Amino acid sequence: MSRLLALALALYGVQAGPLMKRGTVPDDENCIASIPPGPDPAVVNAIYLAGVAQNVNMAVMQATYETCMQETRCNNISCGDQDSVGVFQQRPSMGWGSVEQIMDVTYSTNQFLAQAIPFSANNPGASPDGIAQGVQRAEAGNLYAQHIETANQLIQQAAAATGVSWGGISGGSGGGSAPAPAPPPPSGGGGSGCSSTYTPVPGDYCWLIANNNGISVESFLAKNPSIDSGCSNLQVGVAYCL
Repeated sequence: MSRLLALALALYGVQAGPLMKRGTVPDDENCIASIPPGPDPAVVNAIYLAGVAQNVNMAVMQATYETCMQETRCNNISCGDQDSVGVFQQRPSMGWGSVEQIMDVTYSTNQFLAQAIPFSANNPGASPDGIAQGVQRAEAGNLYAQHIETANQLIQQAAAATGVSWGGISGGSGGGSAPAPAPPPPSGGGGSGCSSTYTPVPGDYCWLIANNNGISVESFLAKNPSIDSGCSNLQVGVAYCL
């Protein structure tokens, strides 16, 4: 399943690690080209609410977002590798449900959690990417960990957007580190030493800014030390270095 987004990231010029050896059929390539460059806020919020409803721990919540980022950049797509569909690229032929069911984000999230929750319980201390791989069983299972910072940010974003509090955000129990918000910076990193700057608008977040400007999230954060590692204190209207 991770083959789809590995190819997609390659298409958009983002390194995502080795591709699976199987060839890509034209329908797959058309599907890859249709994936938006960033997460769908409605999908992000639905995933969060499903996790909150099941009172998942932090590691499971992070694993859920790492998985959706790796598979589809958290977009609910109706195509994929072989018969894979939906935000997590689940396959009807593998027992995940019908196409109609899997295209329901809440259903597909609950299907993911139905395996992620017991995996986490049976493997105390499992990392979010370990949980993701335990559910997805991807051939390139080392690709989930690269999305941890984005996962933390999406959790914060969904909590703010839905207005639904969750213990993990304020440091509740869980296998991973909670993305605790940091105080906002007095000013951005866009000082006189910057060759270029960007001023965020509502809906922006670090991964999207970096991707749209052809740099890595790590580079963007390094140039803007006032932003915390989870990007939870990115400020709209403040200029940042690129």
